[in-house]
Amino acid sequence: MPTKHVDDQIEAYLNGHLTSEERKTVEAHLRKCPICARLLFDTQRLKKELGPVMHTVLGHPTPPPMLRQRVRAALHEQQRHQRWFQWDRFGPLRFLSAAGNAALVVTLAFGAYLVIRSQLEVDAVSVPIDTAKEATEVVVTASPTTLSLQLPVTLTSPPTTPLPRKPSSTPTPLGDTIPVPTPTTPPVVTEQESDVVEIKPDSATALEQSAYQPPQPPPIAHQPKAERPLDAWPTTVPRTQPRLPGGTIAYALYDTRPERELFTTFFISPDGTHQREYSLRDVSEPALHPNKAHDYTLALRSWSQPDHPQKLLVSPLDGTTPQRVSPYWEDAQPDWAPGDDLVIYASQRESDRHWGLYTARGDGTQERNLRRAGRSPSFSPDNNTFVFEGCDLSGNDCGLWVGDLETVEYEARPLHLDPQAKSPDWSPKGNKIVYISEQDGNWDLYTVNSDGSNVTRLTFRSAVDGLPTWSPDGEWVAFVSDHGQGWGLWAVHVETRLTKQITEFEDYYTLTPKAGLPYNLHAERHWWDEQLSWSSY
Repeated sequence: MPTKHVDDQIEAYLNGHLTSEERKTVEAHLRKCPICARLLFDTQRLKKELGPVMHTVLGHPTPPPMLRQRVRAALHEQQRHQRWFQWDRFGPLRFLSAAGNAALVVTLAFGAYLVIRSQLEVDAVSVPIDTAKEATEVVVTASPTTLSLQLPVTLTSPPTTPLPRKPSSTPTPLGDTIPVPTPTTPPVVTEQESDVVEIKPDSATALEQSAYQPPQPPPIAHQPKAERPLDAWPTTVPRTQPRLPGGTIAYALYDTRPERELFTTFFISPDGTHQREYSLRDVSEPALHPNKAHDYTLALRSWSQPDHPQKLLVSPLDGTTPQRVSPYWEDAQPDWAPGDDLVIYASQRESDRHWGLYTARGDGTQERNLRRAGRSPSFSPDNNTFVFEGCDLSGNDCGLWVGDLETVEYEARPLHLDPQAKSPDWSPKGNKIVYISEQDGNWDLYTVNSDGSNVTRLTFRSAVDGLPTWSPDGEWVAFVSDHGQGWGLWAVHVETRLTKQITEFEDYYTLTPKAGLPYNLHAERHWWDEQLSWSSY
């Protein structure tokens, strides 16, 4: 049995503060030493049982490591000196003292209960309503041929003052801040789907909808489609439709054909032309560098078996000279700093298989653990700030969070507290972030300002819309959707909400691979775990 215990490393092991080599050493020792294994079990139990109580009653995190270590030592010492029977002439006095202590504990617990209940009753956020202002609610009713618009209806509505970055935030007991989100109310639409909606100049209360007729015969796969605005959203079609910018869009699909059964990464021009395959097989989650002149062009995830040397890779678009960025097969979801060779990514490399955030240089050097739980990171144009899916330090208040490379471990701030918000992407203009959510019962695209204000729904379709990525000019968003006859690649103009289907995927391609290794090694893989990328070259 080993004699050199690792009790001084247990806390760091549970909190994920050890290096990979240190974690392997501790885990090897735990498999051989029952004493340290028992200490690990007691530490996990204390953390689980004492943590929520201390957080609720005292309003601060779980006890510090030294306090928990003293508690464990005291309990161990008490158990070691216990006897089955021992006469003590002071026993009656100790019994009376124990009874008094029990009564004191009951009294304190009851008092804590009254305090907590009173706090819960008054802990409501009051939003002042300006009754002097009037709002007009637009109610749109639709049929296959006509839409009607009813105006006006006098209502009172709360003010929609944008949330400032920090003054309007409420600090949590763990040091993070939570802003009060501005409520957004989409127009009420009582029609299944509609396409081009045009407001006629000769009628203020009627709209006519032109029904979309799909082309015959069905379009050939990977061919551009005609432009279409998003359905179920009243808008005026501009006389001059905005044009798609150029560049390259990268996306990955899973090939279900028996002779393949692997991921294939594609490149395509935004107008649906020049579609080609990436030369390396079984790679996905592509990230194109925003700067064409940069040394590293493409970062992506390799799905080779865990013992294969290729993990998170960078390479040119032709697939030549691929280079490994990280040594861990679980590293995923890379994104480039726009003006640097820095890659930020998420990983499940730790033994608890929780997602954490890391950075490294494109040549694989200077890897850094940001010590923050999260996934799907996306850099802002300043090369330092980034948005990610995450929660506060206690695992609550989940949604989209924003942090920077220096202070994200302790000072990240919530951007939008929607637990279903996924796949964020920061606009190259720096003013907006696009993401997807199922908060209204369907996966749609949303935008939010970089300060957390003005949450806006982009798509109003019964189809699944997801994996958004900004165009290089910040005017369009590319995304995947199963709208129409099957899955395909689309683009939406953010200001006018006009859409264009870029290409339609072949039937044997899908976003979700078959269940089994290596794609579902640690958890089930979903379609939103993929990502798209759009660059100017």
